[in-house]
Parts: sequence; structure tokens; C-alpha cells
Amino acid sequence: MMFAEDYPKKRRTDPKEHKLKSLTHAGVILAKVLSAGALGEKQYLFKLVSNIETLFGKPMSEHLKIVDLQDSVLVLKASNSVWKSESAYQKKAIIERCNGLLGVKYVKNIRFV
Repeated sequence: MMFAEDYPKKRRTDPKEHKLKSLTHAGVILAKVLSAGALGEKQYLFKLVSNIETLFGKPMSEHLKIVDLQDSVLVLKASNSVWKSESAYQKKAIIERCNGLLGVKYVKNIRFV
């Protein structure tokens, strides 16, 4: 049986050589992830949903819902066929407003469900 005295003592490292120097601040990592586009699509979707009234105006935003954003296609759901037709008529303008809000030309098409 070995006693604590029998084990070799570990040498403590010099505090100046501590491994904390190699850690990166979380804000730096987050900035890299966001700029790399890893969360781009979901980030863009959140931004569009958050600003739906700015995109469509008050009357239209009450009848349109942003469902999804997949592969640069914005999926919208209209409350009825009249609003679906009106939205389809303004499709090009909606795409331009979405891309203007995002700051990049990400939305290429709109699909209505």
C-alpha cells in the first residue's frame, strides 16, 4: 500500500506560463462564426421576421407570415388568395426590400404556401 508521501510531488507551473494565454475571447470567436456565414441563413431569417412590418408595411404584414428561408428562397404564407396574389405581384419589390434590410443580396426568390 502506498501513502501520499510515496507519490512524486507535482511541480506547480510558473503563473506566467499559465495556459490562459492561449484562450480566445468569446466575442472574437462569435464574430468569426457570424462573419463566416455559419449562422447566416437563420440569422437572416430572424432579422426578416423581426422587421416584417418594415418590409411589407402595416396592412400587408397583418396578412403575410414569413415561414422559412432556405437556399435563398423566402417562404411566405398569405392569409388568403387575395393577399397571395397581391404579394406575388410585388415579388420583385419584396426581394429588393429584403436584401436591402439584410445588406446582402441573399434572397433570390419567393415561394408562397
